Amino acid sequence: MHMNDTTIHELLLAQEKQLRELKLHLEALKRMMFEHRPAFVPSFEHQLAAIESSGALREMDDSIRRLEQLVSGKN
Repeated sequence: MHMNDTTIHELLLAQEKQLRELKLHLEALKRMMFEHRPAFVPSFEHQLAAIESSGALREMDDSIRRLEQLVSGKN
């Protein structure tokens, strides 16, 4: 089954929106880090692990997998 151009564009658009949200959050976190460095540094790794294990990025991971399959020619 081949995905058409519209489906590819839809995937890319979804990725672009997710990347924009990610960049927004990262920029906010960077500002927080410089404002609240002592409290921020020890908990950052814990928060990363908690987010990874929560499944919050599952939709983004699925989209990435689909794009990787399209690029590699596998469906």
